[in-house]
Amino acid sequence: MADEKLTRYVSAIGLEIVAVSEARDRWADYQFHLAQFVRPDILGLSAGNHQIYISYELARRAYDSSSYRWLLRHTLAHEIAHDVLGRDGGGEDNGVDHSGLANRITSRDLGLSGRITFRPYSRSAELAADRKAMEYWRKLDWNCTHWVALFSNFLAQGYEGDVDHPTKERLEQAMQICSAPSTTPLRNLPTVSFSFSSSPVSAKPAISEF
Repeated sequence: MADEKLTRYVSAIGLEIVAVSEARDRWADYQFHLAQFVRPDILGLSAGNHQIYISYELARRAYDSSSYRWLLRHTLAHEIAHDVLGRDGGGEDNGVDHSGLANRITSRDLGLSGRITFRPYSRSAELAADRKAMEYWRKLDWNCTHWVALFSNFLAQGYEGDVDHPTKERLEQAMQICSAPSTTPLRNLPTVSFSFSSSPVSAKPAISEF
């Protein structure tokens, strides 16, 4: 999706994160793209080879709203972490309980042809990307309570995540890293609520990053 202003905006934040990552010497290879994913709750995609895709709607909202700006920083850090860690970062999952969680994201959800096989990262790889991304946040002096508040707000809105992105597990890990006192949405931080469709009912806010 072509929007030069938003692409520059997303790239500037993305390169700020790359500058504190293990890929800092390859910063010029990173390219950031805007995408309109079929599923409106997909926020980002790491396609490998330093190619990062970000939801156009998230970028648009982040440009105008500080609360969504933290979500954009969260998404970019997570996707850059995936790129740094590689496809096998985090290992495979064995015997994980998927009950109560949404289905795994498919190629069609990303707007790809059904003939293209999309292989998502494992749950453990997603958690590893979160851990690495929070390291980048710490280096940038970004307050990790924003990270905790995002997941906490998602749970408060009833979203438990999908098979590879379990919100509760990601929140628990973030709280441990950040030493946050509770799972309650933090009072001094803004709540991020999604309504990407024209429906009066807000879409459930998934962080579906790959």
